[in-house]
Amino acid sequence: MRYALSEFKLGVEIFKEVVNNIENKNIILQQWIEIIKPYNFIYKDWLKYTYSSMLGIFISRLDFNIIELKVFFRELMKYESVISAHTVYYTILKNDPLLFKSLANKQILERLMTDNITEALNHENSSEIFFQYAAMYSYFDQGISYRLLIDGINNEILRPAYRGDQLISMILPGCLYFAYQNYWYNEFELDDMFSQLWKIICRLEKTTDNSNSYGCFKSAVRICLSRNKIFDNLYDVDECNIYQKKLDITENINNSTQIDEESLSNYYSCKIEGLPYDSLEFWQKLIQENYRTDEKLIKLYQAFDDNYPSMYGYPIIDYIYIPVAVLLSKAETKDQIINYVMEHGGEYGFYNIIRAYSLTSDTYEAKRCIEFLISFSKMLVESNGAFAKIVNSKEGTSSHSLDLICKSKHEDWNFFEDKCMCVLKSNHKVKIGWGNYDERREFHEEWAISHPDKNAYLYDYCIYNGDDELKHLSLISIDGHRAILPIPRINTNIVCREDYLLSRLFNVRIETLNDYMRRSKLVVE
Repeated sequence: MRYALSEFKLGVEIFKEVVNNIENKNIILQQWIEIIKPYNFIYKDWLKYTYSSMLGIFISRLDFNIIELKVFFRELMKYESVISAHTVYYTILKNDPLLFKSLANKQILERLMTDNITEALNHENSSEIFFQYAAMYSYFDQGISYRLLIDGINNEILRPAYRGDQLISMILPGCLYFAYQNYWYNEFELDDMFSQLWKIICRLEKTTDNSNSYGCFKSAVRICLSRNKIFDNLYDVDECNIYQKKLDITENINNSTQIDEESLSNYYSCKIEGLPYDSLEFWQKLIQENYRTDEKLIKLYQAFDDNYPSMYGYPIIDYIYIPVAVLLSKAETKDQIINYVMEHGGEYGFYNIIRAYSLTSDTYEAKRCIEFLISFSKMLVESNGAFAKIVNSKEGTSSHSLDLICKSKHEDWNFFEDKCMCVLKSNHKVKIGWGNYDERREFHEEWAISHPDKNAYLYDYCIYNGDDELKHLSLISIDGHRAILPIPRINTNIVCREDYLLSRLFNVRIETLNDYMRRSKLVVE
């Protein structure tokens, strides 16, 4: 039988084991583990929850021995990248509550929430997960169950941040572009803010809205960051330039003297072609002329009412921040525009204010706005409440630095290729160093040289926390340095999980690493 997707094969094999061994159920559980093992980490998880539900239904209906089931679940939790243990438990709860109560306990549920579910959460489905855990906890701790239920309701009310959300996909990249343009942050601070935004965008990738999040972000990264590896992940993304385009100016500003009550509305709404609407001097002159006859600037605010801060259909959006900046810079007009902006908030309102601050040189307020928008975006995608408190309390008590390093991602590090070193952005004491080109050693195992480029090289890596060496490992550069793979245990194709997770840090695209793992027939323990 041929499969359109390799991932389909797992579901077929799970089902086949039941059909072939229905009279000898004792071997089914162990066979399921053997079937699942090769898929650990290196295959897509599109059908993960489907197969997890399938296992839960089979376990509920096939009357397995309780002791053997406990052994099975303890082993199954090693393969969370393939099977969601929480989904298996919840499916059992729905089909056989007494069996669920015999298999689960409070400590198991805490383990699942801390280690297995957090990374898979996205805002779209988090409410459902709250409700599922509330139901499971109701058998062991009514207090936690109640708090999870309330958190689920609260998360259901808070609107989801879809992948095409303009705040995250368009406005924040634009804000960081203006921060770069005005030197509001130094190179390292800007790099960190782009990394935070990249994590948010990646988190939203699994939501249902299928619009493009990366085009504006890629444009901002290319302009603002000289050596950031995020750009390498966007090689197949078309850039989308949201920044102001040059106008076709046909009239000199000094010739635009026919400003009267009748023409003001057209000027303010950018309806007269050929004028320099992108000129600060133009708006200063226009507003000054208007202010002489009307200190309330009624015509200007009427134009704002029609166009501020809508994003589409009004050309004034490209230039509206300029008159806002003019009004903010004058003591006699500042209070009125601040009140107006406060009454017409929203994500685009923030965007215009930040652009205005780029002209008024109000660095402090500009940074406050940007940092608020990033914090707000994090709130939209991160889980809060009892669920998050349990997870965060577990993470906060972890003193095992190596475990935290293994859970990090490529973009969490600053790489200095010329120094053969990378530094953890959140803790500069944590560093990884490796041998240079001259220190590499040839490597001849079959799995490493069975690629178009037959050359493979071993590099040594050392992980440090300050002066303490946490770990030494060797990784293999294969196929013309297209991927860096971990070394399997002697005389096996089994790779240590820790070594695999660390190798992910040195491959720009995890998909490429996993592809070469499959080609090399390597399996993660």
